[in-house]
Amino acid sequence: MIRTQIFPCRLPKTEADALNRESGRIYSKTVTWHYRVYRHTDHWLSQGAAEKLGDYLFGYDFARPRSGRRTTGVLQSVQDSQG
Repeated sequence: MIRTQIFPCRLPKTEADALNRESGRIYSKTVTWHYRVYRHTDHWLSQGAAEKLGDYLFGYDFARPRSGRRTTGVLQSVQDSQG
């Protein structure tokens, strides 16, 4: 079961929308590269390997906080979705 909670956001709508777009872009690119690695090697990346790949692809450290949400969360959601 998935539980959803809604919290009030005090950011202006344009700024919140920009953050959501950036998060979606990072998620899409991450999933695409994970799948490409899997397709070519038949091996799903570990979380550590995924973070190293993310450092290379995005040019920054995933452990560094960004805009109130850690981009590590994006990688973790990809890992969690694969079981």
